[in-house]
Amino acid sequence: MTHQPYAFGSEIANTQLFYDIQSEEALLGSVLLDGQLGAHISQEIRPDDFYSQRNRLVFEAIERLAFADSNIDQVSVALNDRFGHPDSGPPATCRRR
Repeated sequence: MTHQPYAFGSEIANTQLFYDIQSEEALLGSVLLDGQLGAHISQEIRPDDFYSQRNRLVFEAIERLAFADSNIDQVSVALNDRFGHPDSGPPATCRRR
């Protein structure tokens, strides 16, 4: 477990908060194994709760799928993550040659 400074107001600007990438990945993996968890955890957890930007993007894809009442599985999340994020283009296998 590592820590990084976190600024939230002047009184706690130097407070060290802890994060654990493996815990983030375990949570996301649990949702991918049981897609019904996506709707439940999106009520309690927000994208900003993730330290890893990659994990944050995956969680945002899960949130979009849960909001649309779509299946949440590895393929749906991967496609939604790629096409749902404004900085990403289609995967190389979907591009025209």
